Amino acid sequence: MDANKIFADKYGKDLMELHKLMVELEQIDIVRQRSGKPHWKAEKEYRDFFAKQTKAVAIVQNGVFVRANTQISEMIDCSPEEIIGSPFGQYIHPSERQRVQKNYENRIEGKEAPIIYKTIAQHKDGRNIYVILKAGAITFWEKPAIFLIAEIDPDQKDK
Repeated sequence: MDANKIFADKYGKDLMELHKLMVELEQIDIVRQRSGKPHWKAEKEYRDFFAKQTKAVAIVQNGVFVRANTQISEMIDCSPEEIIGSPFGQYIHPSERQRVQKNYENRIEGKEAPIIYKTIAQHKDGRNIYVILKAGAITFWEKPAIFLIAEIDPDQKDK
């Protein structure tokens, strides 16, 4: 079987979900820009977007979390306030940091990077959390950023 077909069968729905959410998020910014409002005036719309998400979602910009919902904070046992402003790498297992950082940099620079990949996050207590990351480049507050969805890897759930 063709590798592209296998990938599409397995992750096609995930890619559509990621794309839909990225478009919805960027739409908030487009509406804000057209109205002439500064970005902080759209705070309620951004909060509402993140509050309604049922999956763990976040925005990383300049290497730090600028938005994260409660599902992300529950996954790693940190409050959203602890996460916002912190480097995303500190929540990635040390053995995976360099690879995840490279994917982040490539995506920000418009280079090729995997959209969906498995990695290991770290719980606040140091436990490994096997996750599937789905990430795409967006513009947030008129600067490049990464929107991501993190899900527990069902193949590794009991490890």
